[in-house]
Amino acid sequence: MKEPLEWDFVISGVVFWRDEVGVVRLMFATVAVTMWTGFFPFDCTEKLHIKDVQFFPTHVVEVARAVEGQPVCPVDSLQVWVDLQLSRGLQPGDCLFQKIDGHRFRSDLMSDCLVPGSALDYAQLRRYLFRMMGEASDIAPEELQCLFGTQSLRSGGATEVADADQLWGFDLDRA
Repeated sequence: MKEPLEWDFVISGVVFWRDEVGVVRLMFATVAVTMWTGFFPFDCTEKLHIKDVQFFPTHVVEVARAVEGQPVCPVDSLQVWVDLQLSRGLQPGDCLFQKIDGHRFRSDLMSDCLVPGSALDYAQLRRYLFRMMGEASDIAPEELQCLFGTQSLRSGGATEVADADQLWGFDLDRA
């Protein structure tokens, strides 16, 4: 069994790729944050459509707000991604995360090389997710793949919540 991913490690990759220019990098930064904070396994993530994501100004933002001082808010990340997808002409029934044209991405890291009408597949998620975290940590992606799986995002978020007395300022004992 592979280890759960810790938030600090995930966030270092997310910030590293989010600050780089390019649609693909922004997508994988958003996927990582969404899977970790939502406790989503890949089979749930790949089935998300734009219409499945709703933003509420009160309770969702209150529960999912980033820890004070953290550089990334999961709700804000997802909102930016949904807005970008809609600006690209995607429709509410389209997949939230698309497959990548790997040849175009290798030749131009800044290009919009997402394949419309497709869904991100597991192999690409795994490859690019560990590439993102590897570039941020100077650990080879192949080494990270031996230690962690995509399920490590889900289990990392769930483990931290289970071990915590508080979740992002929400006192679990008050519930």
